Amino acid sequence: MIFSLLYIFFFKICYNFNLISDDYFYDNIVSFIKNQGILFIKIAQIVSSRNMSMMPIKLKKKLKVLQDKCFFDIDENKKFLKSLNYELNIKEPLAAGSIASIYLVKNNYNDDVSILKLVNQGVLKRIKKSKSNLKLILKILKIFSKYNLEKLIDVDEFSEYLLKQLSMKNEARIQCIFFNIFKNYDHISVPKIYNHDNNIIEMEFKDGLKLDEFVKKYPDFQYEAISVLYESIIISIKNNILHGDFHFGNFLYKLVDFKVHIIILDFGVVCELNDEQKEYLLISINPKKNEELRINSLFEFLKSFNISLGKYKFKKRDKIETILLKLINSDNILPTNIYSCINTIHLLFDYIDTIKKKDRSFDEYLIGHLIENDLNI
Repeated sequence: MIFSLLYIFFFKICYNFNLISDDYFYDNIVSFIKNQGILFIKIAQIVSSRNMSMMPIKLKKKLKVLQDKCFFDIDENKKFLKSLNYELNIKEPLAAGSIASIYLVKNNYNDDVSILKLVNQGVLKRIKKSKSNLKLILKILKIFSKYNLEKLIDVDEFSEYLLKQLSMKNEARIQCIFFNIFKNYDHISVPKIYNHDNNIIEMEFKDGLKLDEFVKKYPDFQYEAISVLYESIIISIKNNILHGDFHFGNFLYKLVDFKVHIIILDFGVVCELNDEQKEYLLISINPKKNEELRINSLFEFLKSFNISLGKYKFKKRDKIETILLKLINSDNILPTNIYSCINTIHLLFDYIDTIKKKDRSFDEYLIGHLIENDLNI
């Protein structure tokens, strides 16, 4: 691990002196993150899904491969699937995440195909190794630089949070909750589950495009795509639950009869809400409410999780987007489930803000979309 770190430092020096290209340097950063394991990959997934102006666009694009192109334990996974009598429709996984891989298999219940989500066979060992690597890097940064990221990341708590995602039985339970929430919506869907145990979930096959791919192919439907995402989040909150891992790989889009459809995937990270938290959160993301009320509601939401706000140094002029960003980037450690919830809301505002920079009237479009779909907030 020390060698890998020195290796990156060496390439950083070469890059600073223009001895190597952007692509070569960024490829080595991605390789370094992947080799250091799951904790590093999860952080990179969050970062690459955000509109971070300080991050080079090329690097952000390259980091996206870590969302579904990790390709761990390929041979071991195939052996395990064979032992379960699953016949692969395509030899390689459709997506290869850090914790689980996605395969297209022959459906044992009909003549169609299914999606099979399988926990990668070496994942426990990899999380343990990644945890040790991250702790070591944080100590090195603390000693040799001005960065004390140990205040930002509780490595033990983060590791435990990832370990909870290994139970496909629990994820299937959550997926069924979301399936029932959206089963009466034709434009928002969750794959139906056919079979599951602790290691696998076999589910309905639903294909689509990631947000950036969809907008590139159908630029005239960008407003509707963001509005449908916003709608799905509101509906989830109204049902006392929120998806906590909304990076690009976990929601897909398709255009059906000139209407945008969204497919929500991967339910390993969620934040469950009580009724009080639900109401505070709904007000805080409601564009029809004034800014002061929205901010006060967000503060009440955070207080309901016993989060002390005084240490964040918020200013009176801070907008709600700024407050969310300060929470995420603060050196104060937040519980991982709360961090995930805030990250999902911030990601939503990131997408909305990108459009509003070009068109200040987007809030009116958003409200119109909600009214059109009989969603009152």
